[in-house]
Amino acid sequence: MESVPVKRARAAPVRVYSKDKPHLSLKEAIAGAVCPLDIRQRLEIVNVEYWGFDARAHKGQLVIHRDLASDVRSIFAELLQKRFPIQSIEPIVVYRWSDDESMQENNTSGFNYRNVLGTERLSNHATGCAIDVNPKINPYFRNGASMPPNATYDVGRKGAITPVIAQVFERHGWRWGGRWREKDWQHFDKTVQGERKEGEHASLP
Repeated sequence: MESVPVKRARAAPVRVYSKDKPHLSLKEAIAGAVCPLDIRQRLEIVNVEYWGFDARAHKGQLVIHRDLASDVRSIFAELLQKRFPIQSIEPIVVYRWSDDESMQENNTSGFNYRNVLGTERLSNHATGCAIDVNPKINPYFRNGASMPPNATYDVGRKGAITPVIAQVFERHGWRWGGRWREKDWQHFDKTVQGERKEGEHASLP
């Protein structure tokens, strides 16, 4: 008997929800950031699409080091295809440069000229070389306390980063804070060749 080829259903294309906030220019996205000019010149704003908590695709923006822009586009395109839920993706300027406010809103973000928590060393976020994903669901733990405060990590929650999701970043050479001794479940970063190390940037004006 002659076999009949099986028709396989194609995955439905992801449609971006149209009622998202207007996109910012790079100038608007870094307005008010007090940081050295050489850092500003290395930044780029990347438009991404992501799967929201409302089970719809949305548009967001990340301010990132220009050498990492291609990585970011590829990573978030894959997260969208996996339908990994993200609450929001907006530049920190929307939260008046307050990392605390951004975390409380579970906002995913990149560049923010600030120090590593509890130190005087510049964070990798200060050069646009780090991204925090769903921070309220994937908190940072240090000395028994969480950031944001009173947050817990539960691998079963919507938007929690698992090793499978982390591998999307890791395949592009990014590190995941969820593998560190002091867990930073939200955090991903990547070293850019030639970029200054933490603490080597000029003093703030």
